[in-house]
Amino acid sequence: MAAKAMIEEFSATGAKVRADELLSKHLTMRVGGPAEIYIEIMDGQQLSGVLSIIRKRGLSLFILGAGSNLVAHDS
Repeated sequence: MAAKAMIEEFSATGAKVRADELLSKHLTMRVGGPAEIYIEIMDGQQLSGVLSIIRKRGLSLFILGAGSNLVAHDS
């Protein structure tokens, strides 16, 4: 599935969705390259919708949380 189509589908849940979001913006150590798709969820309904899409499409998921004690590649 193309990134643009996934962004549109995830955005329909009401979640904030960004392509190529630098993880350095979200990690306490301020290092980390781009995530193909970064999704920020504000409530349970958005979470349910996003998880449903992930399961339906067979996508992988990583929950970032507060971003502390985490290092991501710069590339």
